[in-house]
Order: sequence, then C-alpha cells, then structure tokens
Amino acid sequence: FMGGEKTDVLSSIDVSVAFLQSELYGPDETPRYVSYKPHAGAREYVFQLRGPVYGQRSAPRAWYSTVTQWLVQQMGYKQGKNEPCLFVHPVTQHRIVLFCDDFLCRGSREVSERFYAALAERFECKDPTWLSVEGPMTFTGMDISMYTEGAQLMYSMGQGRDMGDFLHAKGLGEEKLRENPMADKTVLTDPEEISENLQSWCRSVIGGLHYYARGTRYDISYAVSRVSQTLGHPTRGTVRALEQIAGYLLKTQDFCLVGKANPGVDNIVAMCDASHRGDRLINNRSQTGVIICLNGVPVMWRSNRQPVTSLSPAESEIYALSVGVKDVRLMGWVLEELGVAVRWPMKIWCDSTGAISFKDDTCPVSKIRGCFDYREDWVEELKAEEIIQVHKVKDVNNLADMLTKQYPTYKFKARMQQVRECGQLMMG
Repeated sequence: FMGGEKTDVLSSIDVSVAFLQSELYGPDETPRYVSYKPHAGAREYVFQLRGPVYGQRSAPRAWYSTVTQWLVQQMGYKQGKNEPCLFVHPVTQHRIVLFCDDFLCRGSREVSERFYAALAERFECKDPTWLSVEGPMTFTGMDISMYTEGAQLMYSMGQGRDMGDFLHAKGLGEEKLRENPMADKTVLTDPEEISENLQSWCRSVIGGLHYYARGTRYDISYAVSRVSQTLGHPTRGTVRALEQIAGYLLKTQDFCLVGKANPGVDNIVAMCDASHRGDRLINNRSQTGVIICLNGVPVMWRSNRQPVTSLSPAESEIYALSVGVKDVRLMGWVLEELGVAVRWPMKIWCDSTGAISFKDDTCPVSKIRGCFDYREDWVEELKAEEIIQVHKVKDVNNLADMLTKQYPTYKFKARMQQVRECGQLMMG
C-alpha cells in the first residue's frame, strides 16, 4: 500500500521444513538429547541431537538466527532495527519481510528472481508466488490481490477465507448474520457459570480473533478487546459476545484493506482517542484507541483497556495521547527503514483540548498536576515539538473513536465509511 518503483512486484516464497535446515549445533554448545520408544513397553533409545527439530522451544530461534545471518552476512541485506524481521538490500532496495519460514518480497522481477535462486541454493524451498492482476497470492493466511479500477492500479488484502475456516472449526460458522460486532453490549454481563471445557473454548476463540483483529480487521478491535476482559473467568456472557462477533464476521467475510498502488507522495494520518470510564458494565477503566493510516489505508491500530483508573476525561485522553505518540514514532522509524520518506515532526490528531494543553504546557496550574510525574521520560517526549506535533480534530472526524466505545449500527457503519475515505478526510 505504499509508494515505490512502478516496476516493483510483490512475491512470496515458503522454505520447506525450515527448522530442520537450521545450522547444526556447534561443539561448544550444550548437548541436547531426545528419547524414542517404538511402542509401549519397548526399549527406550536416547539420541544426541545434531541440530534443531520441530517441537523444541528453541527451534524457532535457531531458524531465525540461521536465516538472519545468511541474509545479512552473505547476501548483504541490512536488517531493520525497529522491525528486526525487515531486510532491505542497500544497493537494489529489494525488501524482504520474514514471518517464520515465509518470505514476502518486493522489488524488480529480475532482482527477486536472483534472490530466489540464491535462496534455493542455500535452503530447500517451494516455488515462489508472484502477485499480478491475473494471479492473487496468499501470505500467512492473508489473501493479497491486485486489480485495476479505471486507470488506477489497486491492492487489496483480506483474511476472509482463513477466518471463515477458523469460525467453522470453532463451531461458529452458522451464527446469525449481524451488521455490528457488538450490537448488544449487555450480553457480556451475563454471569452464568459455564463448564471448564467451554471456558477453554472461549479462550481459544478469543486468541484466534486477536490474530484477525491485529491483521486486517480493525473493525472488531474494540469488541475483541472488550470480550478479552473476561479471559480470566469466561461466563455465558462471553459465549454470547463471541457469537455476536462471529455473526458480524460471517456477514463481512469479504472485508479487505484496499489501497492505491504507487500513490506518489506518501501521506500518514494518525489519530488517538480515549473513552473515560466508558464501559462501566465491566469496570471503571478507560479505553485507549489509536489508528495510523498510510495513503488512506489503516496500517496500525490498537484498542486497549488502560492499566489504571483515570480520575478525569483529560487524564484518560493524556494517557491515550502518550500511547499514540509512542505508536506514531515507532511507525515513522519502521517506515523509514522501509524506504518511505517520513516528514518530521510527525503529526497526531486528537479531539481533547485538555490533552493538547498538557502537551503544550499552556496551563502551569492545571488540575492535572499531581496525576503525572512531569520528570518521567514519556512526559518530556510528549512535549518534544521536534518529534511529534499534536493537532485538534473534531469528534465527528476522529477515526480512533470507533476503537474506544460501542456504537449503534448506523453510527458504526458511518465510522467505517470514514475510515475507508481516510485519504480524502478533511479535518477541521
């Protein structure tokens, strides 16, 4: 979804049985052993491992170390410091994102083919997949497509197919279709006890939903965050809330992130929000919401319960702003490592006059004094104008608002439309 050379292509490749292709253990490393019994009552055999095998807790780290050393030391790629799974070649600008044994690559076709040839010489691999208008590709459960809309080339990325399989596997594939992931927020308050097996099922479903909420489904982030508050002791209300979310996901299974290819100058829009004690049905803690869009496409978002109880709306907004500043800074650094031209100071938009006043320190006798220790590093960083500038946005235009509270369906749909139109959003 970001700019680049028009000749760049997106492709991916999967390394076969990657863990077994890690570097063997050296003579100075601690010996590791594995036992084997052909059948019950048989003699037990003990073997010393020569290298990592599947099932070892250390095997993923060994594979990561092996492939990282090969990319950096032999292939000349530069590893990202803020995103250690990002590798960029300083000469060809070929970019690689590593996700366990899957490589997502962007660069010219010629450079990518040379890289895949070198990779195949070192590791046993499957055939690469190339993204084109005629051929979509799948990467870690995400379906990526390229298509034309008039004269404009577009990208889309969704998890509908993988998500549908997940819901059916969890017995949620036939839920009533819904247009809001949290149409009735009171269902979560049902305190009826459920069995241990059903509690385990709830935790498993919530864990899977977090994967989609963090991947492409920002629209369920608040609902998933809310139901996660019951992880310690799921009840009948947890089950009913999960059924609501599943019904919404089934209704919107074709949901995708969509953006223009090669939009020219990269544009970053970041917003944050807080809901002060907005969910008193569960507890009195506020909710933080942050969303960052690149060229009109959401690329980072969060919806989290704040760790402490805020005494006032301003205090909750200040905490949310501090989290948003941290996220925006990290996003800026990662984008720079990707080769995106980031203009500093970066901007973040919020709808709280109190938070902006705190940032600008315009009121030395503010009632907020005593809530925060002004000597803490995050306060100084928040006030640093050369890093972040905070701007006021109207409540009705704050995209992060949908990550902090429950909406009736009509307003939820309106917010979703605003996010889709982020690139054209006029903030007053």
